[in-house]
Amino acid sequence: MSFLTFRRYYLDTLLEKQVFRGKVLDVGGHKAKKRGRYEPDIKLVTDWHYLNIDESTNPDFCCSADNIPVEDEEYDHVMLCEVIEHLENPENVLVECSRVLAPGGKIIISAPFIFPIHAHPDDFQRWLPSKYLKLLESMKFENIKIQAMGGLIPAVWDIFRFQF
Repeated sequence: MSFLTFRRYYLDTLLEKQVFRGKVLDVGGHKAKKRGRYEPDIKLVTDWHYLNIDESTNPDFCCSADNIPVEDEEYDHVMLCEVIEHLENPENVLVECSRVLAPGGKIIISAPFIFPIHAHPDDFQRWLPSKYLKLLESMKFENIKIQAMGGLIPAVWDIFRFQF
């Protein structure tokens, strides 16, 4: 099996099970220079937009996620995959993502917990499930599902891969 990390393997597997419809905003996603093997199924998608501060990823919006340049309730899905730990003000970004999410929309958030520091450009924090739950509930999100990915052996393996 060829993959960059167990983390990426589990994330790709999780994303492959998602059904996306309508307009999707991929915050921190890479339109160019993609990572992993995940390719979204876009049969039901009308638009898939990328927001990133890194111009080399060819984003549709090259800007900070603290101020997303679109109207309120514009997107049916918002993704923040492996981004939260890199944000200096993640709570502000979640408020902004909530603003652009249409009623009944879905937000998908993934972030590492036991994983080496990986600055891109910075690595600021790791959150426990209780932090996500409390914050998302305070923002009136419903049907919150928190799912751990991996376990001890994949975490230790990925840590060693980064060390050597």
